[in-house]
Amino acid sequence: MKYKKSRSRDLIRDMLDHTVDHPTAHELFDRMRPDFPRLSLATVYRNLGILVEQGAIARVELKGNPERYESRMEPHYHLICENCGAVRDVPVSVDDELDTRVEAATDCRVTRHEIQFFGLCESCS
Repeated sequence: MKYKKSRSRDLIRDMLDHTVDHPTAHELFDRMRPDFPRLSLATVYRNLGILVEQGAIARVELKGNPERYESRMEPHYHLICENCGAVRDVPVSVDDELDTRVEAATDCRVTRHEIQFFGLCESCS
């Protein structure tokens, strides 16, 4: 679907392009509010949904936690701090061989995989 240009959508994308902390919709709302005092949380959620639909950003789903968002679209892994909940990208290559091994073990076709690591971030350890 084609959408009209949106200043708030552009700002969301720009914020995600310049952060590594994988913010939630509420965190993005709080960051945008000073520049857009009439902004609603619903507008942020709607624009995040549009950006995900367009493939411009990715939704990071963490079990038991609010969804987070990022603009890094190439396959990569995440590390989640078990103490503070911070999410960071893991700077190691994605193991494509894992897909092949899973296919051989299951007779299923693997289209992608997601791996999340858990531990303590630098601030919490």
